Amino acid sequence: ALVERGSDVLAADALYNQGAICLNQNNNACAEKNFLAAVAAKADYSAAHFQLGMLYMNSNKCARAAPHFEAFLKKPDSEVGDLATVKALLDFCKGQK
Repeated sequence: ALVERGSDVLAADALYNQGAICLNQNNNACAEKNFLAAVAAKADYSAAHFQLGMLYMNSNKCARAAPHFEAFLKKPDSEVGDLATVKALLDFCKGQK
């Protein structure tokens, strides 16, 4: 079981890195696919949740962004996203409903 868990984390990291490459190439569909796969492999992957939230925000998809911002706030990763900014974006999205 430990080996499987470890491979999930490695897979999630690889998917996240591929998503970041896609994002840098302005390929949002590719980035979304990889970040979603990363959170599927590792549900509490804060960085991937943050990137998905931002991706959806930038596409004016607040309803899709909000759950990813909520997941990020449960396990914040300060290297990726600023807590106050994520809270503000989440509040903004909640006000859009």
